[in-house]
Amino acid sequence: VEITNPHVEFVAEDYTNKYLSLAYNLTQVFGFRIFYDLELLTEQGTVEQLWRHEELLSNSIFSEPGSYSISMIQRLYCRPGNNVFQFGRRYRITISAVATAGVSDRFNPANIMGICVHEFEVEDIIRPVFGVTSTAFIDEGGQNYLTFRVLPIDPHKAIVDGKYIVRFLDSDGQDITPPEIAAQDYDVSEPQSFTLEDLESESTYRILIFAVTDLTNGGGLENISEVETPTHAQYLLKTAYGTTLDAQGIFLGDISCVKSPYNDQQVEVQFNNAVNITMVDTIQYSIYTSDNYIYPTVTTAFVPQVHNPGTPSEYYSMELPTELTENGTHYIQVQFYKDGIRLREPQVLIYNK
Repeated sequence: VEITNPHVEFVAEDYTNKYLSLAYNLTQVFGFRIFYDLELLTEQGTVEQLWRHEELLSNSIFSEPGSYSISMIQRLYCRPGNNVFQFGRRYRITISAVATAGVSDRFNPANIMGICVHEFEVEDIIRPVFGVTSTAFIDEGGQNYLTFRVLPIDPHKAIVDGKYIVRFLDSDGQDITPPEIAAQDYDVSEPQSFTLEDLESESTYRILIFAVTDLTNGGGLENISEVETPTHAQYLLKTAYGTTLDAQGIFLGDISCVKSPYNDQQVEVQFNNAVNITMVDTIQYSIYTSDNYIYPTVTTAFVPQVHNPGTPSEYYSMELPTELTENGTHYIQVQFYKDGIRLREPQVLIYNK
């Protein structure tokens, strides 16, 4: 019997259920029994440890199939705390087809109908991350709200039991987590939204995400709801921010400046995470250099252009019409207005030409 096309792929269904999917092909399916012998290799390729088929079976690394097929798939379990598979290490597996009549003497070459040897690496566990976005809005009564959307990304299911918790802080660092949120843990298998209400205008709030991770697959860990101090810094995986709108219902976002892609002598001002920025009607700016060269102050219509609309990388930009004739560091003080009302304090941007 020929044993061909071996391939090993790591699969993580959840924190507890992880396995290596061993796939290979057989040219026939009767008259023999399949045996697996596994070796852990050193960096030099020598054998550090050997597990025979019988030992792997007794350790529940795999279970015997009831029958064989032309396209075989065998699960080799690497549950947390198993004493066989180490992530980031190389292994060699020998797949042997031993004649049914010769199983009691399976290492006798006369009884081996087919054999295949395959080396593979158990890849390192990928560290989980959290994507977070925030959206600010004001209701008809003028109350400020902030919604945080959390997208857990844990491809190797390294978060213990798939559980995480969140906390919210105001601009003074005070915990303002609603009791119903503080009392609950959340599952990494699905996105989650959290809305804070009755907030201060033009204020920045933080979301903190905590979870216990098992990056070695060592097992024996409590999940974040079971540990004694779940908000300890060692469990903090993500910090993100959101800012409420001003009285006009506008948030200018994070403002920066870069060289214009259309004119080397001009500056492009960019706005990330802005809300209702198209409601701004006027921009006023002053530019001066580190050598005290002062350009004329400009007041002009604010007409931003949107980029990557509807995506997480959406941002707005506007070209400032002033041509920079001087070299060196430029300081650009910008102010924004709606219906003659200035929006937030003037901001100074730094641009090096």
